Amino acid sequence: MSTRLEASAKFKKDVNIWVDEAIWGHRFYNDQTPWLVFLEFLAIFQSRSYVGKALNESRSNDEHEKFQYNIPRLIPIRQLIFNNPHIRYVHDNYQSDPERWREWLKIFSFDDDFLYLQDRFGSFIRFLHVIEFFQTTAIESHRQRRWSSRFLFPYGPNCLYADLPANANGSPDRRFFARSGELLYLMLNRSSKAKELADMISEKLLRKDDTWNRIILALLPGEEHINSNQVSSSIGYLPFAERPEYERIADTWINLLSLDLSGEALLDPLMRFIFFAHAYLYA
Repeated sequence: MSTRLEASAKFKKDVNIWVDEAIWGHRFYNDQTPWLVFLEFLAIFQSRSYVGKALNESRSNDEHEKFQYNIPRLIPIRQLIFNNPHIRYVHDNYQSDPERWREWLKIFSFDDDFLYLQDRFGSFIRFLHVIEFFQTTAIESHRQRRWSSRFLFPYGPNCLYADLPANANGSPDRRFFARSGELLYLMLNRSSKAKELADMISEKLLRKDDTWNRIILALLPGEEHINSNQVSSSIGYLPFAERPEYERIADTWINLLSLDLSGEALLDPLMRFIFFAHAYLYA
């Protein structure tokens, strides 16, 4: 029988009523769709990859994994793409680039100074096309969500960031990143294929040289590093140390990632498999 691991004292202290967590590892929230489970997983993976620990979390003496992960807020990016309703109006109602930039910068006034964008893009229409591209390819763009809980398609590591409340500088409320991605991360970490899988995810899904991944950096202020202003979290609780399902999920991921397809083309099938795996494990 699989060993049941004890949750850390801190994790138990943070939970008011220890019922769902004792059975499943956490409570389930309807707002976390399969895409959001996948994005949460990728964000955790990327955070741990920066310190050389992606899917390489150690456990000793039948203890649960204990580590923190950090996900950037990327508030300027999110404001530009998801809280920028006047950009098309400015383009359509002003004729020259200097006029368009002047009016847009006047309307789009946040804490950050976005004047650098004029130097980087030059043409306002080029800038508009980039913003509209990221808007139309966003994850679940049809859903009505606050701008701080809308997500870019994960073209690469620069497109991953934390779920935030309406006050983007506040603490996460875990409405959309509700820990299911943490459970997926822990399941794959406990599989025998963890290292092989980590290499494949890094090489195929989270390539830094993807064109759209690099363009995200062009939208950031010069003084803001991609990993600045982060949200820190402690990993959640997955009760059983070993399960045959952990191996099956890892094997399926490896089979998909071994296909002669681009990482971008594999993201949707992987997301759909997460849904079926989630239903299979918890139905």
